[in-house]
Amino acid sequence: MFFICAQKYYKQTIDYLAYRTNSITKRRYRDDPTIMAWNLANEARAKGKPSGNMQKWIEDSCEYLKKKAPNHLVAVGYEGFLDDSRRREQNFVNPGKGGGRWAGREGQDFLSQVIESPCIDYAAVHVWPDAWDVETPEFQKEFILNRAKLTDGKKPFVLEEFGIIVGKSPEERKEDMKKRDLYFKNAFDTTEKLAKEKKISGSMFWHFYDEGVGPGRFGVRTSDASTWALIENHAKFMARLSGLQTSCPAAAAAAAKKVPVISN
Repeated sequence: MFFICAQKYYKQTIDYLAYRTNSITKRRYRDDPTIMAWNLANEARAKGKPSGNMQKWIEDSCEYLKKKAPNHLVAVGYEGFLDDSRRREQNFVNPGKGGGRWAGREGQDFLSQVIESPCIDYAAVHVWPDAWDVETPEFQKEFILNRAKLTDGKKPFVLEEFGIIVGKSPEERKEDMKKRDLYFKNAFDTTEKLAKEKKISGSMFWHFYDEGVGPGRFGVRTSDASTWALIENHAKFMARLSGLQTSCPAAAAAAAKKVPVISN
């Protein structure tokens, strides 16, 4: 009964969002060309339940959403674990230090629910070393490469979220950013390697904070100079690889003329 009610409210939420009119552009979200895709949920899990349960929910929810927003892509929006029943398969990789099996018991199965899904449009993973008790960037790289290999060109593959916790105080942030830079560089280097091989479509870190926004444990600010430099270099690499410009001509022209920036 709880699931039936929850799914009813979930679909009502989809209705509300899809048909909401943007107060600025006057477009309904379902008709907005600037919206690339929807995630069904943020990192959905069904702890201790068969992966078939979540698979059924994914297909039902995806089909419903596509009826409401037929011009947009749909992805699941979760970490991308493999079901523990696949443990003996050759390409099985899951987080779990010391052989822990928790990730395979969260109801997820990247292969059947994403790669083999007739409704999900692209494959994506979320990588959270802090939450997964991963001690080095090497496993992050292994996980991303493995999921790209499992995707095997069947669908576009995206590193949809990754991040590292940093403290709130200036002293904590300074120390924690050293660790964050290691993981960000690792993620960007891995993405760039796969991009050159045409095995990944992009990466997104979590997440950008303007100055004065927050506090948040995963926030990256433009004043975080070392991390921001990694982000800028990666963005330029991916743009060049795609044949896109790596700078904004209007901003460069304004800077050359020393046009003042007006803010409120």
